[in-house]
Amino acid sequence: MKKMSHIVLACVIATSSLTLASAAAAQDKGSTAKSKGNVNKDLNGFRCKDIMRMNGDERGIAMAMLHGYFLGKRGTTSYDPDVLAKVTDDFTDYCLDNPNVKAPEAFAKVYK
Repeated sequence: MKKMSHIVLACVIATSSLTLASAAAAQDKGSTAKSKGNVNKDLNGFRCKDIMRMNGDERGIAMAMLHGYFLGKRGTTSYDPDVLAKVTDDFTDYCLDNPNVKAPEAFAKVYK
């Protein structure tokens, strides 16, 4: 259950960060985000092994983004923490066996 609370926390942080970043970018087209070391990332650019090699916080955020993306594709905002935890575990197992598959493609295979 502790693992699930980390995922939920990562979702909240990721959503908050995206909201704040969008607002800041809208106010200032010449944003200094890149000068502060922030880099835009695209989940389609990550393979399974890239996600597995991330540190705990980065991996948690990537997983939260994948969960959020797929929940959004379904048009829902409700979720079951136990289901999210199982999908995360299934994704990890799949990625360990298939390290070169793109992360969103792997997630789609285990997210049913």
